[in-house]
Amino acid sequence: AEISQNMFRMLLEEGMGFTTDPYSASGISGLDTLCCKKHLVMIEKWPSRSMPNDEGYFSIAEIPIGYEGGSGLFVPKHTIDAFPLATAFNAYKYLPEYANIFRKGYTTPCMDATKDKGVGCQEGNYVCNDEKWPNTTCAVTGRYVPPQCEADPSQCQEIYMANPNWDMGFFEGLIKNTGLKFIMVYLGYTGHINRVVADNAAKNNFMFYWWEPDPLVSLVGAEAVAF
Repeated sequence: AEISQNMFRMLLEEGMGFTTDPYSASGISGLDTLCCKKHLVMIEKWPSRSMPNDEGYFSIAEIPIGYEGGSGLFVPKHTIDAFPLATAFNAYKYLPEYANIFRKGYTTPCMDATKDKGVGCQEGNYVCNDEKWPNTTCAVTGRYVPPQCEADPSQCQEIYMANPNWDMGFFEGLIKNTGLKFIMVYLGYTGHINRVVADNAAKNNFMFYWWEPDPLVSLVGAEAVAF
């Protein structure tokens, strides 16, 4: 957001001759101070999920202050080409062939889920080790394992996640409550991007968490899974 704001400021000031007053606001209370300015441009804004646009959470919709996107679970274009129902969550629940598309539970290298590669795979060194995720499989193994996968994780597929504190609990709850057999592995920001790019180049099938609009989604031609 800071990069975007500074680029936009330079275009306005140096390219177009406007005077700007950059302001970083966090939350509604910060925005209240800007209520009476004549011209306000918001470079990045994350609306509440309690107020979706008319076209759904994952649509790009024009609104008075710009364009609104959303986070979701995505599958790349080559996976959709091979499995046309890959964007329908019920396909993973009722169609046997969709139960074997992605990596099976615990097959993503554990090193990919660590914070310090020199320390290796051990409790306390996973991206999941955060004060918000204590005493959970996330903190111990770097993964969220829903109840439907606890008995036999090998019968579940893995979803690539970034940081467990992003959309915290939302997609985990979605997987748990729909009964889908998915395990979520947390790779961190850079590790997540590297894994998505590498698997896309190798044409491996995978599902991943991200948001749109964003270059990563465009790079792999991904579409969001519709729940």
